[in-house]
Amino acid sequence: GGDTIGLELNTGVYVTGKFKVKTSNGYAEPWKESNIEINDIIVKIDNELIDSVEDIKEIVISKKNYNLQIKRNINGQETVINTNIIPVYNFLNSNELSLGLYVKDSVLGVGTLTYYDIKTGNFAALGHNACDNLLSGNIRTSYVNGVTKGIRGIPGEKKASVGTEIIGNITLNNEIGIFGKLNSINKNNDLIMIGDIDDVHNGKATITTVINGRNKETFDIEIINVTKQNEESIKGIKFEVVDSVLLEKTGGIIQGMSGSPIVQDGKLIGAVSHVLIDDSRYGYGVFSEFMAKYS
Repeated sequence: GGDTIGLELNTGVYVTGKFKVKTSNGYAEPWKESNIEINDIIVKIDNELIDSVEDIKEIVISKKNYNLQIKRNINGQETVINTNIIPVYNFLNSNELSLGLYVKDSVLGVGTLTYYDIKTGNFAALGHNACDNLLSGNIRTSYVNGVTKGIRGIPGEKKASVGTEIIGNITLNNEIGIFGKLNSINKNNDLIMIGDIDDVHNGKATITTVINGRNKETFDIEIINVTKQNEESIKGIKFEVVDSVLLEKTGGIIQGMSGSPIVQDGKLIGAVSHVLIDDSRYGYGVFSEFMAKYS
């Protein structure tokens, strides 16, 4: 593990925001009388399935009352809601109808591969969930062009591009990571055993990640607290980055490092899951024993 990966996430068509539409009669809010909230997934319009933003454009072609079937997460439960909305004509383009909604049907991002099994091709990555609305997704190649160094209160990030080559498929997304199968496997990588929670202790360890191109590098950390959890959680390991090279280049843990494998005493014991926003020298990790249950 430790490779940089691009994440192509099919989220369904979901609402990311609302806006006022400029019409010939002033500004209008088509959604105002509708039961539509940010992060709702639009499932159907007038009983027609919606799989992409283009589907909405093809269906909403006249100024009439449209019925929307949406899914909403309410207290952890997926709820189906029906509501209605009447589009308005955009003043800047008299032939264009608008619902006044910002919508997306996919998300691109970057993360880090934690490990893969050379026998099965199954992989684990990220160390936390990808997004709440994930329906399916692909793993693509990625290239780190540079980094933004983290400062107190503002986490840094990898500046990475996502390639066109699909190298794997995401089949599961849960609280502790994303899981699936790789299409091609590099059997030249070093093998490592997955450690048990009881193997983890305070003291020296390393993380492996990419901060330049596709070159994997290993950096020193110090594990400063271990919470022996009985239930799956993403903050079982707390650590401090002590590697002077990594601190100079990134300030510590930055966005895009999620999933970076944590190795101690020759065993894979966890994956980077979070950074401490107030001080990016400190981060958290999820136990690899938890991740291994799903890969």
